[in-house]
Parts: sequence; structure tokens; C-alpha cells
Amino acid sequence: MATIKNKNDYYQEVYPFTTEMISGYLPDLALQDKSVLTVGSSSDQVLNALMLGANSITLYDINKYTEAFYKLKRDMILTTPREELITKVLEDKSLPYSNEVFAPKQIIKMNPYLQNNKNYNLLRKNLTDAQVSFVQGDIFSMDESLAKNAKFDRIIFSNVLQALDLFAKINHQDPYQFLSENFAVWNNHLNKDGILQLIYLYTYSLANLKTKNTSGLSIYDLKKVVEALEGYPLQISFFEDCFDRNEDAIVTYTKK
Repeated sequence: MATIKNKNDYYQEVYPFTTEMISGYLPDLALQDKSVLTVGSSSDQVLNALMLGANSITLYDINKYTEAFYKLKRDMILTTPREELITKVLEDKSLPYSNEVFAPKQIIKMNPYLQNNKNYNLLRKNLTDAQVSFVQGDIFSMDESLAKNAKFDRIIFSNVLQALDLFAKINHQDPYQFLSENFAVWNNHLNKDGILQLIYLYTYSLANLKTKNTSGLSIYDLKKVVEALEGYPLQISFFEDCFDRNEDAIVTYTKK
């Protein structure tokens, strides 16, 4: 691996829209009247959570542009018809955006708030008095960024655990020992009966337990994740991907 730079220099491009099938799992997390901590520089995790009735949200991300983009996208939603929002967002050039953008059909399928005017108008209503706070930080240094007594009903990590190997190397630790130590911190920030969405798995099957990125390099071995988190019951849930071709999945943990 190349010389490791400051960890806060990683992941500084903003995703204009999510790259995951939020509509496949977020409604099942029962967010009504719940406190939520979520990552997501696209802000789509926050926007969908607000539409689904979350009562307070902390947007926690390593990307330093996250707060600025949320406010930009919020203002666009409040002033732009649903049918024009995707185009308007993609035309903006004010921030460093990722080139990883799906076609409008997939963006709509992934985001409940874009699927019909009823949902869009509900989001607009909830945005007017939304309780959203912002923290810049990485999930592997959570106690450096949050008060130790901060607790949430739902914690949503999207696909951030794909960076497990990278951040373990930055900290000169074995990835799975590093995961185990951090999981204890995350668990401490979860309320009783709270749910942690730990892993997002693209095009996943139980026959392929080792997840790979587009370069073919191993990101993490799910069997080793389960072994490292022995004593913490994990669940896997499947749902159709945004292309109607395969299944994606999430791994969750519920605190008892």
C-alpha cells in the first residue's frame, strides 16, 4: 500500500445521490420518533429518515463538505418540483462531487422520498423543523467526535465498513481485532433495543462470503466478521437491488 496520508484526507468527494438501495432496508428499521446517527455524504440517508419520521438525526461523516451539501440539497428540495430535483442537483458545480452517479431511474428506485409526490411533500413538511446536527469524523474514532454518553436508537453505517482494512492499517492493527474494539464503542452509543446497520453488501449471496471491491481486492471476510463479533448476534436481510437483477443485503445488530 502507498504511504498512508492523514485519514481525514480520505473520502472527500460528495456523492450527489446514494449508491445503495435505501428503499430496500431503511423503512424496515422503524424510524418513526427515533433518534438516528447516520453516515452519508449524499444526505439521502438523512432525507429518507426524515421522511420516515425520525425525530432527531446526527449526520456523522468524514467528508468535510457533508453539512454544506445537506443544506444545499435541503434548499433545493424545498424550492424544486420533485421531477426536476435530480437534474438540478447534478447541475450543481459548487462542491467536489463523485462521478459515481446512477441513472435517474435507479436514483428514484433507491430513494423513497423521490418515488411519488406524497413522499416528497411529506419530506418537505418534515424538513421545515428538522432536528439535524453534524459531526465530522470517522466511525473508527467515534469517541473522539461524540460525547461518551451520546446514545441513539438507530445507527446507520451504510457501506462504510468497506474501509475496514484501510483504517485498520492506519492504526497498525489487525482488521478484525480493530473491528471488535470499535464495535464495543458503537454498542456503547446504542440505546437498549437500538439497531445498528453495520454492513451494506452489494450483489451479495451466501455462496460468496468474501466481499470484493471493483478492483478485486478483498475488503472483509464476513465469516471473520462474525467470529470477531462473537457474543453480538448479527442478522442478514436481503432485498432486490436497484437494477432488478440481483440482491443486495445488510447486516444488522440489535442491542438487548
